[in-house]
Amino acid sequence: MAFPIVQTSATTNGTTASATATVNLPTGIVSGETLVGILRTAVAGAHGWPAGWTELFDSTADASDDNTSCAWRKADGTEGATISVSQGNGKYAAIVYRISGATDPTVTPPEFAALATGTSATPDPGALSPTGGAKDYLWLWLGGWEGEQTSPPAGTPTNYTDALGASSGVAGAITTNCRVASARRNLNAASEDPPFWSISVSDDWTATVVALHPSPSQTFFQTLAATELAVLTLTAVAIFVRTLAATEVATAALARVATFLRTLAATEVAAPALSTVSTFLRSLAAVELAVAALAKAQIFPRALAATAGSVATLSSALLKVVSMAATEVTAATLTRVTTFVRTLALSEISVATMTPVATFVRTLTAAAGSTATVLAGLFRVVSLAATAVAAMGRTFKVHLPDVVYPAKKPPVRGGE
Repeated sequence: MAFPIVQTSATTNGTTASATATVNLPTGIVSGETLVGILRTAVAGAHGWPAGWTELFDSTADASDDNTSCAWRKADGTEGATISVSQGNGKYAAIVYRISGATDPTVTPPEFAALATGTSATPDPGALSPTGGAKDYLWLWLGGWEGEQTSPPAGTPTNYTDALGASSGVAGAITTNCRVASARRNLNAASEDPPFWSISVSDDWTATVVALHPSPSQTFFQTLAATELAVLTLTAVAIFVRTLAATEVATAALARVATFLRTLAATEVAAPALSTVSTFLRSLAAVELAVAALAKAQIFPRALAATAGSVATLSSALLKVVSMAATEVTAATLTRVTTFVRTLALSEISVATMTPVATFVRTLTAAAGSTATVLAGLFRVVSLAATAVAAMGRTFKVHLPDVVYPAKKPPVRGGE
């Protein structure tokens, strides 16, 4: 697995009382990333985050008259430099994170521990056990308190790093000011109980920990890599993917291919299934080493991706891939399959021609009512392809480098 990554962050020091908090956003926001923000206002009054933001909590639970909230957003690239959050008329402080490599928050939102509150110099969040068990989570220690303490607090909670702090300043009475602080940790665990964080002066506080799930697409490719122990084999897979990408210069086409792969990754979470898929891909890559052939082979996935526009359709197509991978475990058989794909790609050089092929594949998988039906269709296609190739007199010979499959040496005779 791989941990979600904090790309940038932004802090806001709201030193002037207002009924609207103008909260700074991180720079460089990219569509698809996850934004997580914490806001504390030094007076009571619920926070109204703008459209597109989803609150995790909005609380006045601690003994002060302050309000603390946290919200997330799936970025679309149109966020701008700031957002406006309605609040009680008071001073405020905020922190916002920009995070990549997290799972789609609209599918699996960030999770937080039940809010802990107290009046002391040691804000201490409660424990959190995210759904899904142990993963490469990004854990965010988040807290806010009333007063004029040092911001951010000295040091960090044990095992946490990269302290951030924001404050409303020190003007006016102490009760008109507030602080927020955060730190982060990468940890693969089923649960986390963050330690306390010492602040410079005791006061009323609210604290929690937020967990962001790793992207399932990362999990898919990491599991694939974990089952491919031979570096040279992985190199062959890389050659296949790299050549495919090099010939796909249209962003729109690549985006559709990415959608297909993302759907595959999102629905394939079992390691045994991924292992068999990796066997199929390994064999495919092993026989596909000619750049010229790959340049045309890319037409097939492009046409398939271009015509398979719905998640439901892609999900049904996965049945075909998984069934093939689960039953095609020998290199010899897989070589016949890849020969068919290569022959098809070499002879079908227009997207217009490939579109009905994609439609056929999609219809086959959508109509197949059982795994047996799918497999029967697959073997029928392979058989017809092998016959057609032989009839056309086409021969495809691909020699792997000796570093991938070393040539066999003749036996040594006695006395020689």
